[in-house]
Amino acid sequence: MNIPKIATDAFNGAKKMAINATQYVQKHPKLSNAIDKFEPNGGDNTFFGLATIMTAFVLLPRIKSALTRNPDNKEATKDEIQEILFRDIQTILIMLFGLKSLNSVVANLSTKLSGIPVVDVPYQKLFGEDVEGFINKTIDVVKHPIKKLRIIGSNTLATLNPIGGSTSLNGQQITSLYSNYKSSEQVKKMLKTVPDKGGDPEAVFAKIKNSITEHLTELIKKEENGTVQDLATGKYPAEVEAKTAPIKKTLEYFENLTLEEFMSNKPLEPGAEEEIKKFFADDSNALAKSAKRVNDWLRMLALGIEVSYLGFGLPALNQARLKKKYLGEKPIGVQRGDTFSPINDKHIKAQEIKLYSAFMK
Repeated sequence: MNIPKIATDAFNGAKKMAINATQYVQKHPKLSNAIDKFEPNGGDNTFFGLATIMTAFVLLPRIKSALTRNPDNKEATKDEIQEILFRDIQTILIMLFGLKSLNSVVANLSTKLSGIPVVDVPYQKLFGEDVEGFINKTIDVVKHPIKKLRIIGSNTLATLNPIGGSTSLNGQQITSLYSNYKSSEQVKKMLKTVPDKGGDPEAVFAKIKNSITEHLTELIKKEENGTVQDLATGKYPAEVEAKTAPIKKTLEYFENLTLEEFMSNKPLEPGAEEEIKKFFADDSNALAKSAKRVNDWLRMLALGIEVSYLGFGLPALNQARLKKKYLGEKPIGVQRGDTFSPINDKHIKAQEIKLYSAFMK
């Protein structure tokens, strides 16, 4: 038996089948579009793929199992299916919509609080940024309520949309957005897009400016460290002054630099231009770190809310539903007969003891 030849023929046959399948899909656009909706994107499953997996391999098998577990006990089957629908559908909806929706809210909140955009499409604004704008927009709400309801509806859809809408940027996208700029002109173009993303150019520029001035101050201290200052003149030795003079000049330039001046057509001083390049050459610069920090903390909070509901809130609601159905309005403290029957069934799960005790009373 020629094993190498068999293996080669099998590989070539599989390769030919794959090529034919690819060509067939390419010739049928509808089929290609359907496959694209289920094809994973890197480590992320598509919404349609995840929805199919959860429905076909989680929900339907559990319903099938419930239908066949007690074929002669319709009431037990009905109870189990109701529990599956009550608990599992909520879980699936939260997995499909909840996390994305909370991240969308968090990203817009983070952008609002920090002024640094961490969302691709911001919510439409309902009110102005200042007091005058707030008053004018409030009057506008009274005059045009339908217009404002449309904005609220649009923002709600942007939050719930699982495959679009207002989406939180991930860490890689934030790094890409706030690093690797080769000149101040490229930085200016980035700053011009900040308002469209719901952010504040002043806040973004302040983060850049403050980080650079802190860095330059540290450089000056490093050069002056260990040397004695002339008390009469207030100067350091000539070699130290020679090294720190250009740094101090650049530092003074940045301390007095405003966003308006930076965004003008006037070129930056050579030292300032170099500092801008150095700042954005670091993909862990203060701007990217700040954007990630606020967003990560809020996303962690959002995830905590979801996990808490799935782990504690949903079981508690299910427990309350069962108590109401089987105990009705009977007070929990009323005992059956003259004595209380203690729980001694070792097979009762720990998480079910509280509910079981209610039925034993």
